[in-house]
Amino acid sequence: MVFDLMKIRREISRSSQILIMSPCQKITFIARVILSRKIYLDAGWPLTDGMISRGIKFGNIPRLLQLFLLDLVSFHSANISFVESQAQLIRIHRLFGVPKTKMRVIFTGLNEIPFKGKFIQSSRVIETHDWISKYKFGTIVIFRGRINNEAGLEIILEAAKKVESEIGFIFLIGSKEFTQSIPANCRVIAETTFDEMRSLYELADIALGQISRNPRIHYSIPHKAFEAGYFAKCYVSMRTKSILELYKESDVYFLEEANAPNLVSALTNLSFVEARRPFERRIKARYKQFASQKMLAMNVESEIFRDHPK
Repeated sequence: MVFDLMKIRREISRSSQILIMSPCQKITFIARVILSRKIYLDAGWPLTDGMISRGIKFGNIPRLLQLFLLDLVSFHSANISFVESQAQLIRIHRLFGVPKTKMRVIFTGLNEIPFKGKFIQSSRVIETHDWISKYKFGTIVIFRGRINNEAGLEIILEAAKKVESEIGFIFLIGSKEFTQSIPANCRVIAETTFDEMRSLYELADIALGQISRNPRIHYSIPHKAFEAGYFAKCYVSMRTKSILELYKESDVYFLEEANAPNLVSALTNLSFVEARRPFERRIKARYKQFASQKMLAMNVESEIFRDHPK
């Protein structure tokens, strides 16, 4: 790594600026020393958060401390760090002592490129079509993301059992480790391709956010929130400061409590097309205006070249 950075130093000009993308925080300090250039760290959130979201066990404490020190050094080594929300900025300031003046809020966003152009429906997508037809679900709900503490999986499954004959649930998860028993109206698909993900989102009527009381949901913005905006899906979520930085109150169907009865009530209310359409229009418009890949790229470029015009 050191030799690679030395080579980069010989190849770049004195006016060059360096952007380090997450999860490569570990090179931030070394890059600052060797390259002697202004360092921008596109962190989004601390690496520590990843372990916290999976649950801390006694045996993981040494690793957690290691990640904490790595975050601490990385944030302080960077000239400017990009973080996912104002709520996250305040938290990092308090937790790591990073001056607020050394951080900027830029949404993590969504890589839209893989979802554009032609695509081929896989056998799993065709099987999902058949599954929906077989059970004649009136509404399809999609949940995409990791099975972690803030996901609220238990609440979602409990709600699914209460609407087993009316609503179908599609779970797109990152790994095959899904050990919970599921009712017949739930379908789990692991490690989807971008083609499959686009096709399955198109099948869905409602997208679920984080349905839990976990503290992390108040300062992080899950990727599924951006996906709901991009695919123009009615988004059901807990009301948090971080989500309200991205969307307005009227853009999202917010739950008052993280429990199955509240979720069932929301999904029942949204079972009518007329009830979903306003949310779909507003979330799509808000996404395009403030969180599309084009807009976020412009924001990053604006920050980097603010003091050093092209």
